[in-house]
This record gives sequence, structure tokens and C-alpha cells, in this order.
Amino acid sequence: DDNGRGWREQTGPVIQTEVSDGALRIQSIIQRQQYVVHDVGLDPTADFDIACKIETIGGNAEWPVGLLWGHENGANFLEYLIWMDGRLRIDRNSSNTSEELTPTIESPDIATGEATNTLELSRRGDRLTFSVNGVEQGEIPFDIVIGPRVGFVVWNEIEVRFDDLVVTQY
Repeated sequence: DDNGRGWREQTGPVIQTEVSDGALRIQSIIQRQQYVVHDVGLDPTADFDIACKIETIGGNAEWPVGLLWGHENGANFLEYLIWMDGRLRIDRNSSNTSEELTPTIESPDIATGEATNTLELSRRGDRLTFSVNGVEQGEIPFDIVIGPRVGFVVWNEIEVRFDDLVVTQY
């Protein structure tokens, strides 16, 4: 509801971020990936649940938005991506190389267009399940070392509001 957690707010030629109306608003102004992360001390070996709401306000529907987690640095992190047309995918970025951990799939459970969706990740041991709007979308093996930060990612001239980020470790 406020920026008591210290999310980075900025206004510049490529990205604008601000906490307003109880959510973190991110706008990518150029055709490039932009992300904002916050250190939550995510343990690389712990089981966890991560959830957030994503409201797409407008922009280029050809590009994804999503939840970024396990952020170690700008070259090593994971992304749970959704598109405004109802697609989703899990990606891993390792040493500046992107790898699709799941293929891009279409899901009827994603609210399309300018809409709000809830993304959820759950790690139990060496398995990662991912859901959208309360409906499980899949499960994959997960034995990847991760970093301590979580955040949000937007691609190429799109504006999004992120809210209700909840990270629980077990």
C-alpha cells in the first residue's frame, strides 16, 4: 500500500517505476526488457510459495510481463511470463543466456487484454508448480541454484501494475 519496503522508484528515458494507488507501476518506454527487484532473502535451497497480481494497463500485446524470481544478478534469474493474448512460459536466464524451462503454451485461465491475473509459483523439493488465477498450469523438475531477490519484469513498451506480492519460505 506504500513503499515501506523500498522498491526502486525512477523516471528516465527507458523506464518509469513508482508506487502509487497501492501498487508498483512499471512502464517500459523502449523496446527492451525492464525489471525491478527487491531482496527478500530467498533461500536457494528452501521450499517456497511466491504469488503476485499483475494488472496489464496497456501497451504492446506482443510482449510478455511477469514475475521474476531467484535473481542473483542481471545475468542470472528466472521469469514466469504471461502475454496479454493468453500465453505463458517459465524462462531461466543464466550467464546472459535465456533458456525456456517450459514451452510457451496458451492457457484459457489467463484473463486477456487489459486485465488482472494472479501468478503463483510453488517449490517443493525438486519440483516447481506454477498456476495462474488459482488453476495449476504445470509442474517441472527444479534443481536450480537461485538468488535471493524477487521482482517484476516487463517487455517492450508496456505498462503494468504489480500488487500483492507474497513470498513464503518453508
